[in-house]
Amino acid sequence: MPPGEENGSAPPVRAGDRIGALSDDILHHLLSFLPVQSAVRTCVLARRWCHLWRSTTGLRIVGVQKQGPVQDLVKFLHHMLILRERSVLDTVEVEFSEFLKDDVPYVNLWTRFAVQWGVRALTVQINHREHLYLDGLPLFSRRMRTLHNDGLGLQESFLDFSSCPALEDLKMKFCEINVHKISSRSLKRLSIILLPVRPELPGPCLYSVPHLSGTR
Repeated sequence: MPPGEENGSAPPVRAGDRIGALSDDILHHLLSFLPVQSAVRTCVLARRWCHLWRSTTGLRIVGVQKQGPVQDLVKFLHHMLILRERSVLDTVEVEFSEFLKDDVPYVNLWTRFAVQWGVRALTVQINHREHLYLDGLPLFSRRMRTLHNDGLGLQESFLDFSSCPALEDLKMKFCEINVHKISSRSLKRLSIILLPVRPELPGPCLYSVPHLSGTR
């Protein structure tokens, strides 16, 4: 008789046991899909989870819908970023549905933080009636491959990617783009979605260059 069948079927394996059997690397990856608030709260699950959130491969800085502007997260994030391990990041997502003028420097700070820690894919999405303007400083990153901007105001200096030699995928959706050129030697995919500028246009305009390379 196979093991475990002496008294009927073997006892079921608990879901918690299955999760606990995963390696730290896999758990770090799974936690990166949670908003940072939820990822940090997992520290109360068990002793092993106390510090897992400090080494996640991604950060989701997401504001709670209908619950105030960026300020609600500032204190929490400042403490979280101080305690986090100095490991590189694969993905960072910043998303808010509301913001105030005083919130803009914080969004800029978190964006620069992501680039400084070697993020590979960065998404900044602002679902608000007004554009949030990122600072005009160019980005410097040797690792970033993907940059998606949604609802931002972008200046020409910010879209100078000459110091981002790995950048291949750039998407700008519903952004206010005050530029004459986009500078990059590595870009392969460019997607620009703009709001209609004339009433007779049936919907958003999409400009896509799927195999763009060597732009100046």
